[in-house]
Amino acid sequence: RQRQICIRDSPYIGPDAHTFISMGAKIGYEIKRGQVWRLVIPILLHAGILHLFVNLLAQMRFGLFLERKWGTYNIVLLYFLAGIAGTLYSCLFYPNKVGVGASGALMGLLGAFLAEVVLTWKKTDPRLRKFNLLQCVVLILITLAFGLSGYVDTAAHIGGCVTGIILGTLLFSKEMPLSKKTKLVIMISMASLLIVQYVVVFVLFYTIVKV
Repeated sequence: RQRQICIRDSPYIGPDAHTFISMGAKIGYEIKRGQVWRLVIPILLHAGILHLFVNLLAQMRFGLFLERKWGTYNIVLLYFLAGIAGTLYSCLFYPNKVGVGASGALMGLLGAFLAEVVLTWKKTDPRLRKFNLLQCVVLILITLAFGLSGYVDTAAHIGGCVTGIILGTLLFSKEMPLSKKTKLVIMISMASLLIVQYVVVFVLFYTIVKV
């Protein structure tokens, strides 16, 4: 029964919840038992054909563009750090909800891109910077709006986006017209904030959340 495909259980045309749990999906009680790898594996899983298709479109639209712009190393780092943060936020707010998907990671890329747009505002062509800002904000709002459907993990989206903004500020603060000392202070502050965020959410999940 656990390996049986059950299309009617998922609006995305995919397996049932038991199958996802056996594959490594996010579920609070298993993570509390020590299966911390479930913080990473869900980023590589999708709820079904439709979910995979939508995320692939997003990655083709933004992922390839940002990889050429930032480099493979930075993209992979941003993608997985934002994805893990998304899973942690999901554990905190929806501990008993089975979670899969790369949307938190994708929101992280959008958040980082938004940070870059803002930090390099004066260096970018006026028309291009307005267009980039508009598409970032619209896509973030649309993605968050999907949370109203009940099938989307809004906490993971928010966690990924917040982490992306922090990482984007950390990576692109060097582009700001500021002194080296000020840039260094900003980078250290963002790195500290990133670590504190992970620690706080992780500790809250293990100490307060009941599963």
